[in-house]
Amino acid sequence: MRNAKKVATVFTGAAACAAAFTPAAQAATTQTAHGQQTTAAPRTAHNCTIGPPTTSVVFTWPASRHHGPTCVNTLGPTALGAKFVNVCPGDYNISLLVSGTWIHVPHSQSFTANGPRTISWVDVLSRAGNFPPCRT
Repeated sequence: MRNAKKVATVFTGAAACAAAFTPAAQAATTQTAHGQQTTAAPRTAHNCTIGPPTTSVVFTWPASRHHGPTCVNTLGPTALGAKFVNVCPGDYNISLLVSGTWIHVPHSQSFTANGPRTISWVDVLSRAGNFPPCRT
């Protein structure tokens, strides 16, 4: 009986150790638009509320996807890896990783692709101020 308890304690300790280090192992590592290497907790994009204008960065999916717009409103890099046809930066200055090239999009402009383009990452650089919101 004593050996069984020792084995159980070893397995429990190993599981606790693995659980403690998993978030660090899953942290996203990428190079930002300005060439800095960053390791951050993964940020996620979320579905925008349909209808009201928003100050978030808004990504518009191709109509064939039957999907509402996607929003990002946190500073720093966020992985996307999806095809979009339009990006409205809202109140933010952003950079997009499109086909391996970083494209800077200031708050007062939008990025419109000729057909769906895969955007791998968005790096939300700074909040610019109160500018016309994006439509969702």
